[in-house]
Amino acid sequence: MTDNRAARYRRLAMVEQDLERARILRQIADEADRGVLCVSSMKQTVKAQAPAPIVSPAN
Repeated sequence: MTDNRAARYRRLAMVEQDLERARILRQIADEADRGVLCVSSMKQTVKAQAPAPIVSPAN
């Protein structure tokens, strides 16, 4: 699946007129190749934990 995703982003980068956008699309393709590309559907499954409260030391 990541091969298809990487290929799609590389194709988009090749036809992109804006150089910065093309660079970002190539970077996304590289992340897909490495298997570290995180999509929004993955982010929704990860539960955010509340940070621990900060306790001031007693004087």
